[in-house]
Amino acid sequence: MSERKAVQRFSRKPQVLSGEDLLSGIGSPSMSTAPRPSESDNAFDNESNTDTTFSENKIEDLPQKSQNRIEKTLRSGHELVVDLDGDELFIMNKHGDTELTIHIKDDGPVVECKGTRLKLSAPQSIDLLCEDFKVQAEGDIHLNANRQLTIESTEELHLNCEVDIRLRGRVIWLN
Repeated sequence: MSERKAVQRFSRKPQVLSGEDLLSGIGSPSMSTAPRPSESDNAFDNESNTDTTFSENKIEDLPQKSQNRIEKTLRSGHELVVDLDGDELFIMNKHGDTELTIHIKDDGPVVECKGTRLKLSAPQSIDLLCEDFKVQAEGDIHLNANRQLTIESTEELHLNCEVDIRLRGRVIWLN
């Protein structure tokens, strides 16, 4: 996406819809939908904090249908479930597995996403602010900057590797 298109896309004034208006428009040509991922990968499992592990809910595990529960089937076959009593929103795949959950809690929303890819795009910056930040990959991790890359720590910095560590540069400054 070009930067100009991204700026136009992200600078639109948001439209405020009621829950019923939003759900009634889903699946209509006027509502845009994101492309559907092909198959789910394993979600990041944080064993030290159970609040951040992904819910393995199936649609039959959700609260029973009531006046305060709204269900809508999307064109992709995914199911959108809004539980107004529990302040939760779920998107299930065709097999009934939870792919996206938004829990509205007293201290703010908790978003859980499980899918083939997660893509964040912004015309200027993406800021992540938290107490602890952990990334785990079964494969490679690539960091690429077209300009400067800075890694800073106010305490010790540890680099651990089971094989060689290579530093390449015109000049390498140590201390």
